[in-house]
Amino acid sequence: AASYFAGRAWEAARERERAEQALGRVIAAAPGTKWAQEAERALERSEAPYRKRRPWARVIGGIAYDDNVLLRGGGVARPSQISDEEDWGGVWELQGGAEFFRNADWAGGALVGYYGRAYADLDEFDTHFPSATAWIDRSLGEKTYLRLKGDFGYAWVDYEPYLVAPGGTLSLHRDWGEAGTGRFFAFYQWRDYRFDLSYEAQNRDGQDFGGGYDHSYSAGSHTVLRGGAVINRYDSQIGE
Repeated sequence: AASYFAGRAWEAARERERAEQALGRVIAAAPGTKWAQEAERALERSEAPYRKRRPWARVIGGIAYDDNVLLRGGGVARPSQISDEEDWGGVWELQGGAEFFRNADWAGGALVGYYGRAYADLDEFDTHFPSATAWIDRSLGEKTYLRLKGDFGYAWVDYEPYLVAPGGTLSLHRDWGEAGTGRFFAFYQWRDYRFDLSYEAQNRDGQDFGGGYDHSYSAGSHTVLRGGAVINRYDSQIGE
């Protein structure tokens, strides 16, 4: 019992090596007992902050109907042969990421993604949008951490340069226990539209920034409720 409580005390003081030694003595001296079981659980919890997430990948695909393709392509030169705003098409998203390092105080990683959309008839509005993201986390306690994330995306429409979009997000994540988890965040993005302008007033280059809060609540073993609020402002160079 003395070694168990000593191990928990060293764990609270973030003295990982001493905590593991004390808890290891409990397991060695009293194998199979309740004290040993609790010591094993404590060791698993102490190792968790140092255990990197495995690399992951996600693939999403489907078919979508768009009843106003020209609105989605607002600001793009419209080919004269387009006579219909409605179209079907395929959409897909690929994503892969990895965590590069993790310890009790810091963690960091990166991911790359690619979003695509191809129309059946209005292929002048086919979209390709690869992106890259890197982040670093700083622990502020057992239930709170701060994340700084930077991202960059480059979009093509009909294989012509359309948008360059670098940006970043600062977020504070908090575990509220039984009430769920929440995230306070603020973001900034610069949008540089690269398509040829037919007239100067179409220049939509500008800055998108804002912030908000979102929350996740587990309503059962298979149900998670998510909600939140965000406010943002977009300052463009229209008319300049």
